[in-house]
Amino acid sequence: MALYIPAAKRRRRLILLIGAGVVVGLLVGVLVGRLTAPGLSDGIHAAQSRAQRTTGLLESLPTEYEATQQGAQGKSAATFRQSLDQLDADLEAAIAKAKWLGPSARKRLRAAVATVRSADEDGVPSSVFQRTVADAAKVVADEFDLANP
Repeated sequence: MALYIPAAKRRRRLILLIGAGVVVGLLVGVLVGRLTAPGLSDGIHAAQSRAQRTTGLLESLPTEYEATQQGAQGKSAATFRQSLDQLDADLEAAIAKAKWLGPSARKRLRAAVATVRSADEDGVPSSVFQRTVADAAKVVADEFDLANP
């Protein structure tokens, strides 16, 4: 035997079921979105990884610089220039990921790395270049709070 359910009651049930489905769907969507969204620590880690790569590249520059100073032109000089270009690119990538850095910190970082390029262009002695690179690496490490510069 079939029960008769008035049309108005069926319509109310349907609207309530649709409303409940929308609410549940929104809650599940928000929950999944929050669980899969990158967190602040992910952004910090990404910026610090790029900064670590920058300091590593800085630390390798004195050896390359010395080779170019001793007259090893050609491939050595080209490799050194590529390293300087890569240094600039890595620093900019690290700065872009470090949303917490203010304008003055960004300026300090760029200036520190620019001094390395200037030292090369000025043809300073290897010992001066090495100090310049060490100072730049320290600025990068300090600004990005790296444990071991």
